[in-house]
Amino acid sequence: MNKSGKWLSPSEKLKLYLLDVLTNLSSLREAEMALKGIRVIEFGGLAPVPFCGMILSDFGANVIRVDRTKSFADTDCMGRGKQSIAIDLKQKEGLNIVHKMCSKADVLIEPFRPGVMERLGLGADKLLADNPRLVYARINGFGQKGPLAKGRT
Repeated sequence: MNKSGKWLSPSEKLKLYLLDVLTNLSSLREAEMALKGIRVIEFGGLAPVPFCGMILSDFGANVIRVDRTKSFADTDCMGRGKQSIAIDLKQKEGLNIVHKMCSKADVLIEPFRPGVMERLGLGADKLLADNPRLVYARINGFGQKGPLAKGRT
């Protein structure tokens, strides 16, 4: 029943429920966000990495997505709450920008096959030497070791 004593249809109940949920979400203060102040660098890739970045963003992290300059970025479905920048990682200027970003980041998430970040000079050993507090996460489809690690399907 609504305030005037009338029965509500299921769709009206759903609308009121969603309105209540959205009102409460918008009233959350940033101070209540668990990951407020955490800076995450996310390298563009397929579903696991963008999904992880989206969830971290939902909890208040400042997520910066690094995409290729010629990319089909899926920012429409998993770019919620993120900033993004397109960088050519094969150019020295682009790598310098990424190094500077990683030196100030708390978390890095990358989706590449084993050895790709190392070839770019962005491997864990290099970035952790520059920023020891960096959490370096590798999330790819086939793992870092094993028979499928370096292959494509």
